[in-house]
Amino acid sequence: MTRTLPTLLRHRVMKIEDGVRKYLLTNFAGSEQQKDLDKTKGNVKGSINDFFRVKTNLKDYQLDEYFATKNNQVLPFDMDFWAIESTGAYNTARLQDVPREIIEEYTNVFIYQLKGCNINCKFCFVDRFNNNGRADHGAEYFSMREIIDSFIKFRERKNDEGVALNQFRPSGGEPTLAPEQWLEVLQLLEEYGLSKKVSVQSDCNGTTGHAWNRWIKNKEMQEDLFEQVSKYKNFNVLYCFKGSDPENLARNIGRNAEQGRELLEEQLYTFKKLLSNGIRTYAYIINPNPETLEGFMNELAQDYGRKIIPFMHILKIGPYGPVKERYGDKIDEAVSEWNDYYARSEQVMDGLCIEEFGKHYKEISRPSIIEDILANA
Repeated sequence: MTRTLPTLLRHRVMKIEDGVRKYLLTNFAGSEQQKDLDKTKGNVKGSINDFFRVKTNLKDYQLDEYFATKNNQVLPFDMDFWAIESTGAYNTARLQDVPREIIEEYTNVFIYQLKGCNINCKFCFVDRFNNNGRADHGAEYFSMREIIDSFIKFRERKNDEGVALNQFRPSGGEPTLAPEQWLEVLQLLEEYGLSKKVSVQSDCNGTTGHAWNRWIKNKEMQEDLFEQVSKYKNFNVLYCFKGSDPENLARNIGRNAEQGRELLEEQLYTFKKLLSNGIRTYAYIINPNPETLEGFMNELAQDYGRKIIPFMHILKIGPYGPVKERYGDKIDEAVSEWNDYYARSEQVMDGLCIEEFGKHYKEISRPSIIEDILANA
């Protein structure tokens, strides 16, 4: 990754028009990702035009299994609990105590995707042309008010149908190429009286921390932006570490070993920067090497304390349409390796959590320890 690429993409995906900031959004029509969205079972359907989608984090069958077993490990995601905690909807200190009807209020997510990313992970679920930062393939610029107005209209329509929609997710692409959108979203939701009901959650690939410094120095970005964002408790970041060591990271995203080392250092720096600014940042790691994962977690614990161990979750890779295209006839071999790494890495995390806290991996509520992580940043 060059130092100039994030800035180049930033200037493409965000522009000022008649004094209004606008963002370049992905058009899903005709993409492999759109085919994946159409065949996904259990998602709330009917999003407005081709620029917005709605994802159901926890499907009915997953919630059925969870409430039958009360085993947190059967849940693929815990983002709904961040939303529940951050809006004050329910106390999430013990995930098992949260009623199903509360989870169902926060499991549907309104999503748009910024059309640009500064890294090209081979396992990304987005088509390459929808990450190129160019106004092509039907992409269009939207003001944040236009985006929020679309969300509110769709939310009201779904509420009339008895379906709750209380999560809003700026995704991508890479949202942190234009972090101004975070503050705009939060301010507009506050203006509409929705700050205590709607939770905002943004993705982050963790590779733009030093770019933010340059933009602030060049007066391209508001100096106190993150301080202002951190004042909103209904905001969380989904932070994705791309590997547990430089070689693992480089292989995951298709770079050489030296680039892997630089990117891992950048990810550690950006993670620290978000947390030290008081932004509630939840960590995932995707396809870690189970042989180096324990060492990686122990290094993080030196900076953030031992609670960083249960605070880290592993994200599983799926063989989505764009991924299959990239891997071709190697896709079955890749999926087999991903599943092996995932299972073995879960065992590593389970062992660390039991040894340190006497509890299984995913048994500790992450929202219950976020304040400890922030305090140690």
